[in-house]
Amino acid sequence: MNLPTSNGPQNCPLCDSADHSSFFNNRYHRCHLCDLIFLLSKWQISPEEKNHRYAQHQNSLEDYGYRKFLSQIITPLSHYLFPNARGLDFGCGPGPTLSKMLQEQNCNMRIYDPLFFPDHDALKSKYDFVSCTEVVEHFENPKNSWNLLAGLVLPGGILGVMTDIYNDNIDFKNWYYKNDPTHVAFYSTKTFSWIATALKMEIKYQDERTIIFRLSPPDRQTCAPPMSHAL
Repeated sequence: MNLPTSNGPQNCPLCDSADHSSFFNNRYHRCHLCDLIFLLSKWQISPEEKNHRYAQHQNSLEDYGYRKFLSQIITPLSHYLFPNARGLDFGCGPGPTLSKMLQEQNCNMRIYDPLFFPDHDALKSKYDFVSCTEVVEHFENPKNSWNLLAGLVLPGGILGVMTDIYNDNIDFKNWYYKNDPTHVAFYSTKTFSWIATALKMEIKYQDERTIIFRLSPPDRQTCAPPMSHAL
């Protein structure tokens, strides 16, 4: 269920296709296969700068506005959860909030963040569901990161992702979402369809910011087309 191995630094960081071209300002390229828009690595800020920016995030359970923001993923996600479901909030940031809100819904939660909560034992288990909120746009190596995410979900389990989803009605030049220098990967509906096919998942829900995948159960995992044929 893994995405293909990269064959060169110029290939798309998600699908490994060499068929991509400049999309904006010669800094962003768009893949013609999976439709990912990505910031070329030479234009990305340093890891130290990224970590400094991440440390500025100040979110808490007591912040009503932030709770309302997170409800955009919790509301659709809750339709696929059950009491005592085991979940992982991947990329929870310095102030875990989503996990606490899901605990309020009787879910058993663990958290993981590579900078603030680097509990690698949490990555050794599989979960009924994994939440990933405002994280995938930061993936420098989306191929490896999406493989990791899907590998954390039990067969038949749920992966809930929140990120601003690009479409061609958006004026990319003036799009606020690209202005955060830590945002390096942007996804369209076509991109998520490619990911679902490649990782043997089914899209159960999607709006302009949230997408819910279900990992295929074991008896269906052999039915997906080879990734070389995905989309």
